[in-house]
Amino acid sequence: MNKDKLWNEVLTYLESHRILTMATATSNGNPDATALEYANKGFIVYVSVRPKSRKVTNMEENPKVFYEIHEDVEITWENVQNLKAIQASATPEILRFDNEGFQEAFDIMEKKFPVFSQIPREKRVIVKFIPNRIWYLNYKEKMFHREELRFDE
Repeated sequence: MNKDKLWNEVLTYLESHRILTMATATSNGNPDATALEYANKGFIVYVSVRPKSRKVTNMEENPKVFYEIHEDVEITWENVQNLKAIQASATPEILRFDNEGFQEAFDIMEKKFPVFSQIPREKRVIVKFIPNRIWYLNYKEKMFHREELRFDE
């Protein structure tokens, strides 16, 4: 697939989904995975978490994050052959209430999830994922087909 088409497909996929699974690890490598709602502005992805959560501690100790966005489908041969997903390696930026960029990021979350209007902003942090690499899985193209977008070059 040409690069422009790939970029557009990845952006369309990001816009059309709501939940990602984020993987972090402690400073000594103990893994943790969490499902979270997300919003995006282009390839930048945002999630909201509690300020003193294990996720924040992990990212402060070990700023390597991986996330995946995929379909929740019944496992049948036909569904597997049509599977699409995104996997990404990203650098997290933790935005606290008084940080530049927090209000804009929270507004992006609130626009996608109106329930955020009921959450006191000062009780949350927004994690901004800056992508290093994104892999687009498209098994409809070919089983186990995966294309890469690089942002770290």
